[in-house]
Amino acid sequence: MGVPCLILIYRESWCLALSAGAGRIGVKKMAVLSGRRYSWLFIIWVIVGLVIAWTHTYITLFVIKIVLSALLAVFLWPLILIGVNLHIH
Repeated sequence: MGVPCLILIYRESWCLALSAGAGRIGVKKMAVLSGRRYSWLFIIWVIVGLVIAWTHTYITLFVIKIVLSALLAVFLWPLILIGVNLHIH
């Protein structure tokens, strides 16, 4: 069971915290939810997979256009409601 702390300084995955119980300053490691880092092996795995899928025509220019159009529609949906065409041709 951890002691609640007040975060004073935050840098990367470490924070300088003031312990609420004893008033001491200590360094505690924090879990960074939005800044998860992937290993180089995973990144290389995905890049090689994309190249192999492209060379064996699992991924084509048509598929990329469809995916980009879908992503634009998801993130810019208010524009669709006012009549903007987000299809990539």
